[in-house]
Formats: sequence, structure tokens, C-alpha cells
Amino acid sequence: MLVLSDWWIIITPEQGITKYLRSILIRLLQFSTCTKDNSHCRWSQYMSKYNLLERCFKDPPSILKYIFIKGIKDALIGFLYVAKKQVDEQLLVKFVIEELQKKAKLAPDLKETKEVNSARGNLALENEFFLVSEYLNPWTVDVDYDESVLIWHLATDICYWTSQEHGSTDNVDGMDYRSFSKWLSDYMSYLLLRQQSLVSLVVGMSENRFEDTCAEARKFMNKSLNVHWFSYICAETKKCLCSKLNCQTSGVECENHGTKEEEEFFKEFCIKVLKVKAHIPPIVAKGDKSKSVLFDACRLAEQLKMFGSSQWEITSKVWVELLCYAANRASPRSHVAQLRRGGELITLVWLLMAHLGLGERFLQNQGFGWTKLIIHK
Repeated sequence: MLVLSDWWIIITPEQGITKYLRSILIRLLQFSTCTKDNSHCRWSQYMSKYNLLERCFKDPPSILKYIFIKGIKDALIGFLYVAKKQVDEQLLVKFVIEELQKKAKLAPDLKETKEVNSARGNLALENEFFLVSEYLNPWTVDVDYDESVLIWHLATDICYWTSQEHGSTDNVDGMDYRSFSKWLSDYMSYLLLRQQSLVSLVVGMSENRFEDTCAEARKFMNKSLNVHWFSYICAETKKCLCSKLNCQTSGVECENHGTKEEEEFFKEFCIKVLKVKAHIPPIVAKGDKSKSVLFDACRLAEQLKMFGSSQWEITSKVWVELLCYAANRASPRSHVAQLRRGGELITLVWLLMAHLGLGERFLQNQGFGWTKLIIHK
């Protein structure tokens, strides 16, 4: 078993094994890796998604009202509302890697590296969309990180549901920025609201903002979706069983595709909320009692739509920076714990940033850590 894993390369010193035998074992390891099925990949190639609008307008089964144990209730909510989507690894990972490589070039020394490491979307805007940054920077650096993520998440959804589904203007250089933005938006919402132990340093008041935003959205729409939870649970159970048994049934995926009714409902909501003239900041109109970000997101969506087809490239690059910011502020122990479950995209980003010299721990080792103070009499 040890020979068929990567660990023997690390724990076996080179001088303790002949060169010929070592080459044979490496060939054997390469062969065993190629013959493994997709369920044993180094990365599962799936991204979890947790969408605010789905959680808000899909009323949970009534049985949840009678469950008072928080752990059980959270697990059920996760089962009902968290879906997994198989992503186009070649396109999405290529896009993320290219963005990180660009950032590495902007950091020739420690001062610039620290600036890149603390960017939350503002750096991409200032370097690649300078004229745009004047309008959009307040939504990245002038608000708390968790508030920024929720605002951009809702704004991405509003733009997504009110734009053309398959417009050619969304694809630039073979990159489907519209899809990237949607994938990363739902994934960051999942991390912030469902994986809080992984990104605990940036969680902030996300739960309160989420609940207040949902309450305001329900009040604004004054209706919800009719969900057939029994049929949904049966379908999800079938998918899980097929996944465990490695079934090759066509059409078995981990993603819960929205019905036509759901799509029309979300489009109706987004069109309706865009008609609201939210020029006055909500905090001025309502005070700071409510933490809702609904109409802040509406204002951001209106600004993004001003930039036409460029809105999706802008949005996707901002999401990459928000992802990198969270990746660097999660503890290494939390990242390592994810690897045995197939790994998370945020962990791959963290490893790549460390490789490129952009890791938080790297900066501390180079002089940004603790400073010793020596006092002379």
C-alpha cells in the first residue's frame, strides 16, 4: 500500500534505495495514479454552491421547525440547500492560475507582496479597469470583507438573471466569464456561510447580514417558491447512492439543476429589485439596525451593468481576489483537513499562492511577523 501512495517518496531517503529500483517504483506509482477512477482524484473537480436566493425563497420542510439540535438542523439545511457542481477544470483552474501568476508579477519585493496579499478586488480594478475602479472600489475596500462578499454575491445573481443566458459577448478569449462569476459567487457564499470553520477569520457578521437580507428579500417579493422536497430528497438520495457505487448512469450529477419555474421566479425578482431607485444608501434610509445588503447589491448591479459586456470579466477577477484573500487567512491546519475529502478549490489556491511566494506565512517568515523590541538603559 505504501508503494502505491506518494508518501514513500517523501519518507524514503534517496541514498537508502538504488536508482534503478527507485525508477521502477516511480513508474509503478504513475501507473497506479492513471488507473484510479475519478472518485480518487487529487481534487474532486466539484465545487460546492450555496445560493442566497435559493435559501431565501425555497421554504424548508415544515419538519425543520421541530428540530432543535443545532448540529442536526445545520446538517439537514446543508443537505437541502448545498449542491455540488462539476466544473470545467481546464478552463476555471487555468483562469485562476493565470490571475495568480499576474499577481505574482506585481510583487517583486515584500512591500508589493503585502499589498497584493491584502487585495480584496481593488487591485484587479485599479490595474486592469482603472476608470471602473472609481465606481466599484467602495464595494471592496470601504466595507467589511463578509459584507463585501454578500453584496457581490447578490449583485452577481441580479446581473446573471437579468442578462442573456448565452450571449457571445460573455466569452472573451475562450473564457466564459459569466459562468466563472456565477460559480465563484456561489462557492464563496458556501465558504462564508457553510464552511465557517475553514474561513473563521473573515466570517464577521455574515450570519446576521444573511438573515436580515433574506427577511428583506421575502418582504419585498411577498411570495416564495413551491418546492416538492420529497421528490428532491428521493432524487438526491439516488444520486448519492449511484456516486458511492460508481454507477455510470447517464445524467447522474451532483448538481441540483433549477427548474424552469425557479429560473422564472429568480428573473422576476431580479428585474423587480433593479427597478427600485436605491440611490440613497440603505444605512442612511434605515439606520444601522438592519444588516441587510439587498439594496446595496442592487446599487452595485446597476453600476456593473453600465459597463456592458465587460461586467463579467470585471466580476470574475474581483471574485478571484476575494477568494485569494480568504485562502490566505485560513489556517494551514484547516486546509490540510480538507485534503482527505478531495480538497477544496480554496486549498488549491492557498497552495499555489504559497508556491508563488504570496502566502501569508511566507511574508511572516520574511520579516512581517513579530518584531523583537530591545530597550537600552
